Amino acid sequence: MPTVAVLPHPLLSLLPCVSYWELDYGLRCFVGPHLVLALVVGFPGVALFCVGVPLASALWLRHNAARGRLNTHRFSDRYGFLYEGARGGGVGVKA
Repeated sequence: MPTVAVLPHPLLSLLPCVSYWELDYGLRCFVGPHLVLALVVGFPGVALFCVGVPLASALWLRHNAARGRLNTHRFSDRYGFLYEGARGGGVGVKA
């Protein structure tokens, strides 16, 4: 059984969870307060990260494309990795 390090933040103590909390074997995972915390903080956070970051990047690139900044040397050097693979074809299609 792996050892559990002392975590500095109370919310981080929820991480070592398989089916029972390793810090307190009397508490089951995704039952009671752990389920509430997972539904209120965990799942929305993952969804926001998985959808929000790509959406914000796309909107930000669209905003800068409308202003003609995508082809400037400074902008391309900093953020070109976000869109250079999509040039000349559909998004995600390499010629």
